Amino acid sequence: MGDSFYNLTHASSINFIAILALVVSIISVGFAVYFNRKNLQITKEHYIKTVDPRIKEIFEKGSPKGSPETLFCCYQLRNSGNGPAIIKSGNFRVEGKDYNWMMKIYLDYIGDPLTSLTDDSMATALVYDTNEVVLAPNETVLIFNLIFKDDNYFLKFQELAEKISFYLDYESIYGTKHKLKRDSFKDPVISFSKPK
Repeated sequence: MGDSFYNLTHASSINFIAILALVVSIISVGFAVYFNRKNLQITKEHYIKTVDPRIKEIFEKGSPKGSPETLFCCYQLRNSGNGPAIIKSGNFRVEGKDYNWMMKIYLDYIGDPLTSLTDDSMATALVYDTNEVVLAPNETVLIFNLIFKDDNYFLKFQELAEKISFYLDYESIYGTKHKLKRDSFKDPVISFSKPK
């Protein structure tokens, strides 16, 4: 009887140790799964932030140094983020009417660009159909560069520029949506001194 009691007690302590080890391992697996999911979530958020595009605008007007007789207005967009910017839509708005090309605004409100702008003037049409436009990191796109033949047209454009707004919708490769809005083209982001 003594041997069987010893075997029963010994078996119970081994079973208790096995059950305790099983409980500890299940708790450990639970903690591992919880913290691994948390780590994966933090890693995903980090990846999303590291490839987020940031479009900055460069708007210059005035007269560049060295050529006081030349007056210009130039507007560019630069992706200074680490990821590509997928452009969904972009347009100018004047008095409630949408335009996708600065030259059309110029033609409607000031007159024929051929008589008032130099041949070096250019503008990009903002046309987005089924093909998405992608602006790579550190890439700059010229939206318009107007070089005026004389001060009168430059001043007319400055009056009009207060009424022109610009809207741009873009997103990251993860689908994070961004908007850029400029209420007027009155004040430049970069300004050159006007000749005296």
